[in-house]
Amino acid sequence: MSNKRKSATTPELLHTIGQAVQHEQEMETHVHRESAPKREKQRPPHSHLATILAGEKRIGELAKQPIIGVLPFIRQYEEPIFFSRSINLLQGQTGAHKSRVGELISAVVIAQDAPICDNLGFVRSRELPQEYTLVYVDTERNLASESPAAVQRIKEWAGYNRVDTVPHFRFISLQGIARAERFDALTEFLEYARGTIQTHIVVVIDVLSDCVNDFNDPKDSLLLSDLLNQAINTFDVTFIGIIHENPGTTKARGHLGTEISNKSSTVVQVGYIKQASGEATEVIELRYIKRRHGKRNLVTHARFDEATKQLVKATPQAVKEARSQRQRVATQDMIQPALLKALANGPLEQGKLVAQLCDELKASGRTMRERLKELDGSTLSNEGGQSIRLRSTKDGRSTRYQLTSAPNTTTPE
Repeated sequence: MSNKRKSATTPELLHTIGQAVQHEQEMETHVHRESAPKREKQRPPHSHLATILAGEKRIGELAKQPIIGVLPFIRQYEEPIFFSRSINLLQGQTGAHKSRVGELISAVVIAQDAPICDNLGFVRSRELPQEYTLVYVDTERNLASESPAAVQRIKEWAGYNRVDTVPHFRFISLQGIARAERFDALTEFLEYARGTIQTHIVVVIDVLSDCVNDFNDPKDSLLLSDLLNQAINTFDVTFIGIIHENPGTTKARGHLGTEISNKSSTVVQVGYIKQASGEATEVIELRYIKRRHGKRNLVTHARFDEATKQLVKATPQAVKEARSQRQRVATQDMIQPALLKALANGPLEQGKLVAQLCDELKASGRTMRERLKELDGSTLSNEGGQSIRLRSTKDGRSTRYQLTSAPNTTTPE
């Protein structure tokens, strides 16, 4: 019988050989990775890194210079209103004369001196004595009479003759261009204007919502708001847009109105003071509901003059009468006897007086404080027909109201 050789390979030996082979393979893989050239991380095909870095550099350089406060180029009664390279909005219901306000501001921009109309306190700022070119963009007036009449008003209010050619006044109409194509048309003209006009450009768009296909479409709204925002950050241009309000509300129309309001530095609401019945009075209120560089809720008043077809300043008496017609509760006829009763035993601190009047007339504290402010210093008649005057006095931080004798202005017989 032949002798078979016993295998020298044991399970332990096989395990050791397997570990060695695996280690050698891992080493080869590691060496291959080390020797292979390193690949840079691929950037997206349309990288914005250069734009971001350029913006960082620009901000950094400007931040090293003395910071100069933002200066307005339009003021109203010395209040700063419109600033260069900004977006601004005039909003109001149909028939509120917001377009007239836009025309008046346009006349102020191009006037050589002061406008020859009632400017409602709008003036070009003395801090920025630079030249401006007005571009008036109309979207809704007809070309036969309405648009030419608007151009004529702006020229005449600015002190020019209607036959004068005013080089720094450009006016275009988007009538005749399909709504879906108006955004592209406006973009094309703005590119042309920036290449041909050397001065600061003030663009007034009347009305803004006609420049997009659908003012409720977020995509259309963002396209227009981004166009305006990119323009003011790249070029020497300012925008004043005019837009309708949603019916029955105080919000600018549609998604577009919301987007432009958010981007705007100044938002002015133009509207009639309403009577308690909802009917309009003759007084128009310009209320600044947003001011990035000033206190909000600044209010001025005007009225439409039928003879001159212009907006003129409303008198304080007209404003007072219009406001009294708006009151639904605690009218002056109702509050006077309640005041006489509350102050019959002497002066009262404002908080206590307001509380008594609120309980008597079922009105809010805010309403009563407004009524007291309106009546402060006015003359009332008591039950005996004598004239008395409502007076307020300050005692530290506290305000007290009292009734005093009114001077006798009756001429003796």
